[in-house]
Amino acid sequence: ENEAQLLLISAIIAVGFVILTLPTGLILGWVGKKVAVKR
Repeated sequence: ENEAQLLLISAIIAVGFVILTLPTGLILGWVGKKVAVKR
């Protein structure tokens, strides 16, 4: 049971990490394009 709980916690952390990183990468890419166009 302990192993299953650990796996669930790891999965939740992984999903949370993806949810945080994907929008950040998209926003930074969009900002980079905007800055590149200005130059």
